[in-house]
Amino acid sequence: MSFKEKLKDFVKKYHYTKKEIDELVLDEINNLSYVAKSGSYSDLYNKPNLFSGNYNDLTNKPTLSNFVSNENEMSVEIEYTDGTTETLTFIIKRD
Repeated sequence: MSFKEKLKDFVKKYHYTKKEIDELVLDEINNLSYVAKSGSYSDLYNKPNLFSGNYNDLTNKPTLSNFVSNENEMSVEIEYTDGTTETLTFIIKRD
């Protein structure tokens, strides 16, 4: 094999033309799932059930109790499902 043939073989083996690269990229794009090309969440399969927007649909909700309010502040006691409690107090600011 001549040097020129060896060089052509080397170039062919390790270098691609723009057309060859475009074809390789296009093949990869064509092998992607539809959602990867559309970018639309609605095209996903096996989607998780997301929050409906209705508080009553939630599970493991904290219990709100001991709601206290006066003209200067408001507080509520929260009991979490793990049994811990927390009291949140909000200061009412009037301009």
